[in-house]
Amino acid sequence: MPLPSDVADQIRYDGWASNSAAHISPDGKYFAYETGRSEPPYDLQLRIIRLEDQEQVASIPLLRKDMNAATSELAAAAADALGDYLSDVPRELWEDELLFSIQAGIRTFQWSPIRPILAFVAQIDGPSTDLYVIDPSDPNPVRITAGLQNVQRLDWSPNGEWIAHGAAYIVGMGTPIDNYIVSRDGWTLLDLPDGGLQASGWVTSDYYLVNEAANGPGSFRLSAVRMPEPAFKVLWRGTFSSFALDLPNDTLIVSVDEPWDYGTAPGTYLVRMNTHSSSRIADSLGSITTWGRGADRFLGVADGVFSISLDGRLRQILDRPAAVSVSPDREMVALYPRSAESPTVLYDARLGRAREVFNGDVTCIEWAPDSLSFLVVSEQSLFSIDVSTTDVTQLADGLVTDGFTCPIVIVAK
Repeated sequence: MPLPSDVADQIRYDGWASNSAAHISPDGKYFAYETGRSEPPYDLQLRIIRLEDQEQVASIPLLRKDMNAATSELAAAAADALGDYLSDVPRELWEDELLFSIQAGIRTFQWSPIRPILAFVAQIDGPSTDLYVIDPSDPNPVRITAGLQNVQRLDWSPNGEWIAHGAAYIVGMGTPIDNYIVSRDGWTLLDLPDGGLQASGWVTSDYYLVNEAANGPGSFRLSAVRMPEPAFKVLWRGTFSSFALDLPNDTLIVSVDEPWDYGTAPGTYLVRMNTHSSSRIADSLGSITTWGRGADRFLGVADGVFSISLDGRLRQILDRPAAVSVSPDREMVALYPRSAESPTVLYDARLGRAREVFNGDVTCIEWAPDSLSFLVVSEQSLFSIDVSTTDVTQLADGLVTDGFTCPIVIVAK
């Protein structure tokens, strides 16, 4: 069903909304979006529309109008911490740094993957931004965190029970960010140890990953939180360019392009997390993905696409590089190029063979939950491909896409 024209126009022309599919609730009933500015006059609002009748059910101002007073209050309340972070910055500029950190995270919101509950960042009850949730059937936002730092990111756990988030007083290259995990009702808050500049995200609902990052080495020190313990377990201390986890077998695959670690060579490493042992199994692979089918545990890409077994053996399943999308039942792998120079291929693991199924540029692929078909976004068009017959059906045209982010999402009916 179409969105109201003013919302559709804003999505089409505003860069922040290029991946507007992510704004749809998991039941397909609501659409969330923002309007206004995070600069003066600070009129940024979060709005929620019920798609069935296109009625607005919530409109929430996200920023305080008296921003100068708010940042002044925050600078005074957080003076001790700011003195450490901004020791080389004149005190009269602290409020500017705080405003920048407010603006950096204020457009962050995300629907629960399980139920129509929206988590978002707002500056409502204090001088800093906090984490809130709202149920559109009772559109009164509930504050679930309270602190002086400004929230920069958030990520729901797959079961919709936890929200991982990062907060900071200031933002910029190499500045620290503190990580927290809060229950969706706000009653339980895990204050995680220092570290974790970047969030690699949830692997399962009780396994959350972070890593460090810096100019030069890039990403390094991959660490995990096993819920509900507020502690990090280091999985890989060195630099890495790509990784994937096989939790049932307590195994990690890590690819290293340019190691900054003494004694570590470029390559792909198989790590046994229970014994902390690692072995180099191949040259560097890109886009490592968990497959999790029988002996085929991982997929990696180099001059072709390779399956990686639990003991580190590689088996080529395609003779050219391609992006990878694994079906929910783990029996099929869609292998697609970013350009139309080569066709999209469907690899059937049960038969051990591949079929060409589509020709054209591919932005992304989304599988149906039953694995019987998948959706393909190609340029501005949406296609469906039947797995058994490989029949291609065009479903829509005129999609708003930037060519990188996926403009579709499959919702429950």
